[in-house]
Amino acid sequence: MTAKGVSSSLPSAPVLIERQTPAAAPTLEAPKDGVKLGEVGAPLPPLAPSVPTFDHLKLELAGLQLRLIDAERYLADALPNAPLVVTDVAAETLAAGVVQSLRTGGSLDAATATALVAQAVATGGARSLAFVSVALEARLAALLQASTGGAPAALEARAAATLNSFATAGLSYLATNGPKTPDAQAALASMQAANEVLSAGCENQSLFPTGTYDRDFHAFTNEPGLNRALTTLGRRGGAVVGASGGILDVGSTLGADLIISVDIDPLLHDALQVFVGVLLVVDRQCRENGWDDQRRAAEVSLRLASARPATLGQTVAELTAAGLPAPLVKKLPRLLAVLGQRLGDAPGDIWCKGPDAPARIAHLTRLALEGRILAVTADLADPRIIDRVGTLCAAHGSPVAAVNLSNVLDYVPNTPGVAVAVKGLPRRPDAVVLTTSSHLSWIEDPTASDAATLARLGTFESPAVHPASVWADSSLAHDIQAAGWRYADYRDKAWKFACSLVAGSMRPKEAESIPVPQSPAALVAAERQLATAVFAEPASARARLRLHLEQRGEWAAYLRVGAEPDKVLAALSPPRGLGDIDTLAARLDRQVWAAPERRRIFLEAELERQGVAPADTEGFAAAIAAARSWEDLVSQCHLLVAEVDRKLARMPEAERLDIAKRLLEHAYDTRIDQLSSRGEEAFLSAVSRAATLGDLHYAAALAKRDAEYD
Repeated sequence: MTAKGVSSSLPSAPVLIERQTPAAAPTLEAPKDGVKLGEVGAPLPPLAPSVPTFDHLKLELAGLQLRLIDAERYLADALPNAPLVVTDVAAETLAAGVVQSLRTGGSLDAATATALVAQAVATGGARSLAFVSVALEARLAALLQASTGGAPAALEARAAATLNSFATAGLSYLATNGPKTPDAQAALASMQAANEVLSAGCENQSLFPTGTYDRDFHAFTNEPGLNRALTTLGRRGGAVVGASGGILDVGSTLGADLIISVDIDPLLHDALQVFVGVLLVVDRQCRENGWDDQRRAAEVSLRLASARPATLGQTVAELTAAGLPAPLVKKLPRLLAVLGQRLGDAPGDIWCKGPDAPARIAHLTRLALEGRILAVTADLADPRIIDRVGTLCAAHGSPVAAVNLSNVLDYVPNTPGVAVAVKGLPRRPDAVVLTTSSHLSWIEDPTASDAATLARLGTFESPAVHPASVWADSSLAHDIQAAGWRYADYRDKAWKFACSLVAGSMRPKEAESIPVPQSPAALVAAERQLATAVFAEPASARARLRLHLEQRGEWAAYLRVGAEPDKVLAALSPPRGLGDIDTLAARLDRQVWAAPERRRIFLEAELERQGVAPADTEGFAAAIAAARSWEDLVSQCHLLVAEVDRKLARMPEAERLDIAKRLLEHAYDTRIDQLSSRGEEAFLSAVSRAATLGDLHYAAALAKRDAEYD
């Protein structure tokens, strides 16, 4: 395969199924859930010369809405690195009024905030409240960035107070006006609104490269001892707050009536929304078919095990119809595939598998239906988050029963700050804090006293359970921090983590002149010094953006399709800091994939890598037309492979066996596997499994894995 001088190293995949007539490209429709502000001004398709139909008028109206938002957001668009967010016209109008008042010295008091929330809900329910939150945060950020010589302190204070007033009013409304009937779309809209309002204006800089599901991503707990620790606590109700993929295990085991995930990894936010979506989709089918909790658990497990391509497309369709946010819908195929893999690696007794799964899933479903499972990307020690969590708990009448810190303290140097956060939460008298840690593995030969102090954090195999009052009010947090920072290897590890966050590397050249920090305060100062060095010059700032794209795997994809990404990068304004990285990466990505030919080259190569010929698919042309980003393309590839596998699974066993042989022979011919005599046995074994399971790509991966261990 060649195109524009770009060649594939793989021979063409064998055509496994008779050629089908390609599906027609999807027709344009007016946006349903919102519009992307970064795509304003695109020319509308010409109207037919005949009398306009209703669909034509809808399309024209959508174009006018885009132009209206473009005009109203002139201030944000003038900023080179302004984020591109999803919102709608009504939300932008409400947010614009608030910001205009702020410019002239006004403020958003409690009564006005309550009225703003009521107006937002009146325009489109809870989802409109989420849009107003996004629009208000974006406009306030633009206002502060546009201030000549830096935003005045008084303006910054009024902007922060505005967001806090809006958040308090919004959370109070959502807590007292949650979904009243079993309705997946209403429940997901309520969750989305609460997530956005809860985190508006809060610190959400992740310690991890965002959007990379294929990395070491733990959507399910990786703590094998968590369930044993939880069973000692019994069911106690109340709210569960905290981090990590174990938050649903804690909430379902303790019988919580409110679960709030606050984690610095944005991928966990995505995963929890998918989990809630699956719970709601399955609940609807349980009601329609009269299924019991055992069947409910089996159906949830089936959808979360969607790494098997034959079930992937169905799950994506169900979750899309349920109303997951539009940006997440585009990621669904890839995220579901990774979740299926991670579920297989998770401990054997978690919320969605094991003997207690039916009862746990039933409990979580009740919470999901009432909009009582929330997920935000934020720092648990951020006072604004703590205040808002407190507001939400009070509105629900649910004081905190447990705080799940997992191994947060492995990453957060300010241990006492986390203790202050716990102290600020409204708690039950018997509230607990759960912790784990790898601190001791970082330190060689700690003293017996320090080892005993650090051991109080527990391990993945044996998490520690602390009374919340002890954690919040004693010197334990200070003692833990002091014990770690006394050792050079611990300090070196903490500095490497900081360098990885700021510069994308544990030993960047910009850090060579910065001494290893000797205290948490020195670490904060060193991070700022390193950030200044990395982003001070346009060349180094662009190099940081390129490194981000290389680590996610996108840069290599650009090169494979002949996109010359360095030229695109040079034309972008350089990032001013970490907060600009994701926005600029998305802009570069959209420019690279604007050319349909590049999208075609990428999809062909990815499909051939998995042994699928484009001719086997019906949706290849539509996939090229629909994709606008690297994430889109990867997701479309997952769906196309799933489409082929569904066809193969319906074939007679003999035909399926023959196709499996051809598929694996293709892998052999492309020299992906160097098969020895032992590898040949594994090859034939994989073919047999393919015929039995109807899962051809699993068989190919199995053959490759066995060959590599030869």
